[in-house]
Amino acid sequence: MSLADYFVRASEPHAPSDGIIGGLSTTQEAELQRLVQQLQLSDGAPGPSASVLIAPPSPDRTSLMTLCFPDEIDDHGTFAEIGDVVDGAVPRDEYVAPTPEVVEDVIVAVDLFDGPVGLVEGASDLVDPPLPLMFYRDLSPIFDIDDEIAQHDSDDDSSPASDSDPVDQRVSPAVGDTEIVDFGTADQPRELRIGSDLSTDERDSLIQLLRSYLDVFAWSYEDMPGLDPSIVQHRLPLLPQARPVKQKLRRLHPRWSLQVKEEIQKQLSVGFLSVVEYPEWLANVVPVPKKDGKVRVCVDFRDLNKASPKDDFPLPHIDMLVDSTAGHSMLSFMDGFSGYSQILMAPEDMEKTSFITEWGTYCYRVMPFGLKNAGATYQRAATTLFHDMMHRDVEVYVDDMIVKSRDRSDHLAALERFFERIRQFRLRLNPKKCTFGVTSGKLLGYMVSERGIEVDPDKIRAILDMPAPRTEREVRGFLGRLQYISRFIARLTDICEPIFRLLRKSQPTVWDDQCQRAFERIREYLLSPPVLAPPTPGRPLLLYLSVSDVALGCMLAQLDDSGKDRAIYY
Repeated sequence: MSLADYFVRASEPHAPSDGIIGGLSTTQEAELQRLVQQLQLSDGAPGPSASVLIAPPSPDRTSLMTLCFPDEIDDHGTFAEIGDVVDGAVPRDEYVAPTPEVVEDVIVAVDLFDGPVGLVEGASDLVDPPLPLMFYRDLSPIFDIDDEIAQHDSDDDSSPASDSDPVDQRVSPAVGDTEIVDFGTADQPRELRIGSDLSTDERDSLIQLLRSYLDVFAWSYEDMPGLDPSIVQHRLPLLPQARPVKQKLRRLHPRWSLQVKEEIQKQLSVGFLSVVEYPEWLANVVPVPKKDGKVRVCVDFRDLNKASPKDDFPLPHIDMLVDSTAGHSMLSFMDGFSGYSQILMAPEDMEKTSFITEWGTYCYRVMPFGLKNAGATYQRAATTLFHDMMHRDVEVYVDDMIVKSRDRSDHLAALERFFERIRQFRLRLNPKKCTFGVTSGKLLGYMVSERGIEVDPDKIRAILDMPAPRTEREVRGFLGRLQYISRFIARLTDICEPIFRLLRKSQPTVWDDQCQRAFERIREYLLSPPVLAPPTPGRPLLLYLSVSDVALGCMLAQLDDSGKDRAIYY
């Protein structure tokens, strides 16, 4: 008997069960548990004997906790099953292509489509089967033009359009430190943000420079010609044994069908899609509800991703990029317009991205989100463009770009070199997400400035606002948030040892007084977190150790110009 045999098909109407399968005998329940366990193990979940200690390959994968809790640590040196994404940021040195926000209850609700649901394709006479959680990692969101236009039409960063994509918040200036300069007219504004603490000469010179390079910004989709194909095109090589897969057309709920059609029409009008006939590959669109009642349209590229080899082009280590940016007196933050859509698909591979709808079959002319190697392709393009500028006065993480200067007087020259380069290769910036000439800003979940590296206040606020966790899931969520900012917390393992103990095997999740005291100590500590210094080349490093009965902690430090210790890493 297979796992699918336990799911109720939709041949007859049935009441919603909230994801709980009832009516099983004791023998069937035991068999179901065994099949579920096999499925989890096949997906890479740690087995019962997974207690091997692996030293971390980079500083932000601390292995201190593995010394005390080997049974709970996975092969990345992190607690198993702690959320991979914390507040929209990726805590490891891996880039995850932006995917639609999907709340868990949307995925598991049996009556998601207001009707009976079957889990096996073709089993339902009314709608398509619901999809497992892992499915959404391989979806490609059709770019939501309404969201992008709304960002240009509104200055309110709290609007639904601005918070629809957490990846957009990876890079931003410090709030309240900017002013808006309009380079357009009343009918056609062209607004850019610059630092508000610039001197009069600095401000005038920066405005003059920006006016000279207004063509590097995309004010509309007509201003976006696409990156020079001689630099990059996205290709889709296939494994030798791969065979084309054509998915059958899935049914859509009527309330979503028209929204999907409108989005596809917008994509066609701006040239992101083409009509295709007789494609060998076919994927389905999958609508995902958004907070504002609209639908984000995604494409199910699972079959194509399985048939594609992995592109191993590396992404920057986040901690090293942050360290390299901190300590500079002036910064400019920039973001590419429309993300991946600036990279053209290789003509011979366009049809492989084909998807099917009620109104026809279409393929992408630009690189969509959700493809297996899209992030690597974008990073390769960025590295090719800025290879001789990176780690000097430019840092790049996929489509996020920072120009930095230790001397304020050098910043305009660095910006001009940057603008010349992107003008040459036709990369366009998003004016809504660019800020020039500021002294601090948010970078990949951290605050960077000349004085050092600080925790993003939003992440601290999220932890301080959390109630005391009571379930294992809540405990893992709390520890996952702490893990992302662990470099700022001294003696984290020692303080939180009672909480870590709850994750041990055969340990009941009982939140006792010791756990509550540890929870309160961490919250009190985060009320005034330290400011870390980036390492200074050429100066000796100091390592301080703290040893207790349950943990080993350390602090990496350097002496500053005054001879005082400055913490670099906990």
